[in-house]
Parts: sequence; structure tokens; C-alpha cells
Amino acid sequence: MLKKYTKISIFVLIAVVTFGFMFWYINKYLYKFFASTNNVTVAMSTAKETQTLNNEFLLTVRLSGQLMNGAELYLEYDASKLQYFKDYIVNVLPESGIVVVPPEYFDRVIIEKTAISPNQPVPTPGADAHVLKELTAIMVNTVQSTGNSVDINFKFKPKAVGVSTITLLAKSSVVGAAEGGNTAVTFELSPANPSKTITVVEDGGTITPSEGPTVSPSDGLTPPVTEIPTPSEPPVSQIISPPISGSANIKLNLKLKFQGITTLPKEGSRTMDVAVGVAPIPYVHLSREKIATFTAQGDGTWTGSVEFEDLPSYFAGTIYIKGPKHIKKKVCSNSPKEPVPGGYRCGAFELLNIKEGVNDLDFSSIVLLAGDLPIQNGVIDAVDIAFIRQTLRNQDTDKLQRGDLNLDGIIDTQDYSMVLSALGFKYDEE
Repeated sequence: MLKKYTKISIFVLIAVVTFGFMFWYINKYLYKFFASTNNVTVAMSTAKETQTLNNEFLLTVRLSGQLMNGAELYLEYDASKLQYFKDYIVNVLPESGIVVVPPEYFDRVIIEKTAISPNQPVPTPGADAHVLKELTAIMVNTVQSTGNSVDINFKFKPKAVGVSTITLLAKSSVVGAAEGGNTAVTFELSPANPSKTITVVEDGGTITPSEGPTVSPSDGLTPPVTEIPTPSEPPVSQIISPPISGSANIKLNLKLKFQGITTLPKEGSRTMDVAVGVAPIPYVHLSREKIATFTAQGDGTWTGSVEFEDLPSYFAGTIYIKGPKHIKKKVCSNSPKEPVPGGYRCGAFELLNIKEGVNDLDFSSIVLLAGDLPIQNGVIDAVDIAFIRQTLRNQDTDKLQRGDLNLDGIIDTQDYSMVLSALGFKYDEE
């Protein structure tokens, strides 16, 4: 009998341990696996389904389900029926058509622009005008946000009666922190291609002038702005005094300065490949670009050379420089200077003169801003900022190659501060 109870006790003990282990495993791993998805839920809405002609309204895009560091959204709409804020509030800067709730969740709008959509159909003869436009909005938080939900409101105004649809394109993305908080991750949007249909009606028969005062964000009236004519540029013949004759080989010996690098970098980070392009005026079609290796100097500057063949033997033009983690800079002076670091811009009618043979050009008085990380897309965006933030204090070789902006051997708050300070300049220069 004792043996029988002993066997029963052992069996019960084994069962309790087994079920206890299964409960612990399911709670720790399987439950988390099924409960924690990699999705951000998207919902699009307006306060009213029907909007009144010429009255501003908000389209709300709600993102929820994750702690997010940045969003890159692309909205496509029919510009023959709807106008985005930036298109009807002109010469009012730096006002934005984006209202974030809570406002600190995405506290910095990096890009807000509209352009003709690449999906614009080929117009059919005799058909009604139909112009698809694409709104690009890239936002980040520069301090760590809390919560897993944010409303992003976009201001539109109806310009024609009818039905129109605003669609969030599938190429939109949201980034945040992966589990553990040390790497950035791109979340999947669900649904991937949501849309909102807007019906526009007349305002009770009241005719609203298409020209005249415009409703501003503060609900006041802004008088129409009289456009100030831009003085015409002198013809190229007045800019270029030396004649262009023949072709020649030209060598550029360049001295550059990159943001945040003030001394000799760590061993192994003392060379970098830099893209250098030249665009002679008036022969812009002769624009060339080559990759050259630049070497760090003890004073924090970088030197390198690049050669171009079959260029005009003497020309005035521009030079474009883009580092491996940097915003492209256009230079139009043989001795450029800037009032604040990163603030250099080509002056009116300013052109750089390059002669046949060797040209020594010292550009170390201007700073090439960092932040457009590999794989580069010509802009500092949410992906770049999220990567820096989520890899702070990281010394992994692969991550350093991408995110160590000042080449001191670690991704830290200095790199993060650099990319934030470069946000004000946003784009590659064309």
C-alpha cells in the first residue's frame, strides 16, 4: 500500500511540475508572441462625412498599438477637389497643416510638402481635369514619448463639389524600438492602404469667392498677399566672363569639414568615400559625379582629390559634395563662408570658377551636416533618428559604420545631438 501511495505522489508531483513549467513557458513566451505583434493599427476619420465647399476640415490619421519614434506618411488625394493647407495658405511661414495630438508625441515635423503623385493617370482627351497629388509628412519625437497611440490631423479645404478619396499609401511607414530597446524597427501598418471618402456640398447656396481672404489656422482672416516680382537674373553671358573653349582634364584638391569631427578620428575611421559632382554653367547637362577617398587630418579636416575629363577648359559653375552619412551640399564659391555651422547657401548669381589643370579648393570654412544614414535617401528622416536613438552606447562594428557620426568609436548623445541640429536643413541640395 505504501508503494502505491508513493507512486501516486510521484506522479502528482511530476504532473504539477510539468503543468507549472508549461504555464510559465506559455506566459513568458507563447503569450507574449501572440499578444505582441509588430503592427501599428491605422484608422482614418473626419468629424463629418460631408464637408462644405471652401470650409477647412481636419482629416485624422490615428496610429496605435506600439511605442513610436517617428512616422513617414504619404497621403494621395484629388487636387481638383481638395486643397492641402500648404497649397492655399501661401507666404505664411512657418505654419504647418499638421496638428499632432498629443503635441509632444511627434514634436518635430521634418518634411511637409505636396507634389504631383507618381500614380497620376495619363489624361484622356475631353475628360474632366483630374490631378492626383501626394502629401509627404515625416515626423519624429526628439524626446522619448509615452503611450502607444497618437492622432495626426491634416488640414484640407474643399475647392469643388463632388466626392473625393484621401488614401494613405502603402509605402508609408512607422518606426519605433524593438523589444529590448536597443535597435530600431519598422512596424507594419494595418490596414496597409486605408482611405477616407469625402463628400463636398455647397454651403446652402451661398457663393464663396475663390479669391480673396483666406481662413488662417487661428480662424482669422488673412488678406490676400500681393506677390512681389522676383528680379530677373542676368543672362549667363553676363555671369561668365571667360569664354569656354575646348575641353580639358581638371583636378580638384579639396579640403572639407564634416559636422562633429574636430580632431583625428579613431584608428580605422580615418578615411571615407565622398561623392563629388561638378555642374558647369551653362552646360548643366555635363554634370558629372565621382567617388573619391578623403583622409582625416589632425585638425579635424579631410583632404582628397578627384579628376574630371573632357570638361570645358574654363568654366563657372557649382560643386556638389555628399559624405557617406551626410546631406548633400552645393558650393558656388571658391572660398565659401557661413554665418552659422551648416548655414552656407549659394548667393544670387554666385558661381565657382575652375580652370584647366589643378584647382586647390579649401571648403573647410563650411560644415557638411550629418544625419542621412546609409542607405541614403537624400533626407534626414524618422528612420535615421530612430536608429541613432535606439543604438545609443552601442559599439557594434556594423552599427558604428552606420550611426557613429563624429567617428569617436561609439554611438552616443553627441551623435544624437548632431542629427537633431541638422534637422533644420532637411534635404539634399539639388
